Amino acid sequence: MKLKDMKKKPTKAGIAEINWVEDKSGYGDLDIRREGDKIYLPDYPEHEFIPLQGGKQFLFRNRSLTRFWFGGTDENSFLVRITSEAFASYKKSGAKAFYEFLKPATIRYLEKRFKRVKAKRQGDIWAFPIPVSWKTLDLLGDLLYDFKYIIPPKTKSNMVFGTRHEIDGRYNDSEDGLNDSPMAFVEGTLTSPNHKSLKLKGLHILVQTNGLEDDVEAD
Repeated sequence: MKLKDMKKKPTKAGIAEINWVEDKSGYGDLDIRREGDKIYLPDYPEHEFIPLQGGKQFLFRNRSLTRFWFGGTDENSFLVRITSEAFASYKKSGAKAFYEFLKPATIRYLEKRFKRVKAKRQGDIWAFPIPVSWKTLDLLGDLLYDFKYIIPPKTKSNMVFGTRHEIDGRYNDSEDGLNDSPMAFVEGTLTSPNHKSLKLKGLHILVQTNGLEDDVEAD
């Protein structure tokens, strides 16, 4: 809904506090930011605000610049810029289709292939347990692709895809998943600011959320 059509603009999205900043020009991109639990959005009649999950989360569209954001509360407050394709998935088919669009194709394939297993998620990073060992992965690489898969050593603070997520354990991101999205084989403890640590026992595949405009700065 356009801001000019809203009787009252929301001031909360879960634990996130929404602050509306006057935007006379309609080009208030610099006003769109998150500082802790405070989210700042430009107040301009043609901009669009769409509540999700009963107002806990939202989509925001800067109509002047045709840019899109997804924010609100997950574990904690978050705000990320998303692609026009991600926003269009909501416009075309609604909230369920939007959230399904965000799930990486690799994760959707694995959940379909291993029907009783569901992916874990830490913010924009998805983790799926693979029912094989590192040694089996090494053997398959040798047999099928004629190369020796190097089992990564256990190390601390491996940066995941250049983001603020880090893995304390084994990490190898030399692979591509479906749609050529970056993919990593990992085992250990996944950490990130504003998120609970995620213990990944055994071999897991990591993939980042689909539809992010800025992969590195995402929450």
